[in-house]
Amino acid sequence: MLEKIADIEKALEANAYRSALALTLTLPDICGKLEYPNENNGGRYRKWIDKYYTPYHHPDYRNDSGNAKLHPDYMPRLDGEMCYKLRCAYLHSGNTKDHMPIDELSLRVNGASSYGVSWPNDDMSKMEKQIHLDVKSFCRDLLESVMYYYEENKEKYNFADASAPILDIQDWAERMAKNRKDKDLIVVKTKEQYHDLTLQFLISYSI
Repeated sequence: MLEKIADIEKALEANAYRSALALTLTLPDICGKLEYPNENNGGRYRKWIDKYYTPYHHPDYRNDSGNAKLHPDYMPRLDGEMCYKLRCAYLHSGNTKDHMPIDELSLRVNGASSYGVSWPNDDMSKMEKQIHLDVKSFCRDLLESVMYYYEENKEKYNFADASAPILDIQDWAERMAKNRKDKDLIVVKTKEQYHDLTLQFLISYSI
């Protein structure tokens, strides 16, 4: 989990916004699976967002009479349904359009996110909902929720199960060469030598 968060921060710093957004959208999958293990993918994703993200970053503001100003039937917001649909569209189709529950969701950077409705050609019977999402703000807000969840639950759940270590073969080879008693340098000249070296590494790593 922490490795993924670190990679997202690096991507944001490098202006690799598409990569940052893609990885960020997977984090509620991890947290939702821990929090709601008996729910299906969509159900636990939506529930986790609605509990740990939306109330803090997109609250359902109400006026003095108790009526919701940002009711989903009127003003769009990033609730569990919206975030899950964005996750599916972006990760599976590479866009922000497929099966979205609003008319338009666009991405931007270096500007505030905005949420609103419009009536094309002043036709009050045809309300369109739009979200213009600042990628950096969204990623950092969701990371804040994920980090809170992690800190509150790191003793309860095994977050290591959601880790996929990436093994650096070159670094291992250099360390092995350094530790050899005769200090001989390992030089890989053929594909067969590379495979043998990799096998040695995997055996030693499993031990």
